[in-house]
Amino acid sequence: MRASDRFVRGLLLSALCFAACSPQPLEHEITLWAWERPEDLRFLAPGDARVAFLANRIVLRGEEIEVFPRRVPLRVRPGVELMPVVRIEAHGAALDAEQLENVVEAVGSIPWDPGLEGLQIDFDAKESERGFYRELLARLSESYSPLSMTALVSWCDEPEWLDSLAADEVVPMLFHMGRGSGRYAERLRRDGRFRAERCNQALGQSTDEGYPWAPQREATYWFRVEPWTEEAFRSLPGVQRD
Repeated sequence: MRASDRFVRGLLLSALCFAACSPQPLEHEITLWAWERPEDLRFLAPGDARVAFLANRIVLRGEEIEVFPRRVPLRVRPGVELMPVVRIEAHGAALDAEQLENVVEAVGSIPWDPGLEGLQIDFDAKESERGFYRELLARLSESYSPLSMTALVSWCDEPEWLDSLAADEVVPMLFHMGRGSGRYAERLRRDGRFRAERCNQALGQSTDEGYPWAPQREATYWFRVEPWTEEAFRSLPGVQRD
């Protein structure tokens, strides 16, 4: 497919999503992250949980852009709500207007099924990359709703930065935090809240690094290092055990 054809197709898919996905508040719910590996989630019935699956990984190097669509199977029952996730990685990238257009086009290339709703962006933007990220989210918010973004917990100390972003949902990732993780975890345990108010509606956790004391949020996202199983899902806090 030529680049121009991909661009037109991306615009059409974005338009379809814009028409189908009306803005709405995110309800209290559990979402399973399905990352870059085969996942069989047919144990989920509609309404059990939502699935946020890695749909595209976009790597930016210099002026180049590489797009790695999902190539591994994701099996779910009909009726289970699906949200595509786009992971962005930048390595000495130009982050100019042309690269921005290419990223928007790459996001629009996701094959859009009627069962898909919204979009999540996962980009650990450095301070020098924030202007690009802000503009990208503004562009994507014109076509995708709800628009979700993951957030480093350090960003939750910067309300001015988060308030400038056109995202409907901010998901702080309370796992694999590296240096300073103990400080942020202790503060959240003590106060039950982050300084940035936008970080207090959703929360991301991992089953291998969970915090049972973590405060309840309107939405909780769960990551698992290994493929999901029904037993692992049923063991999550808040999930009804049969």
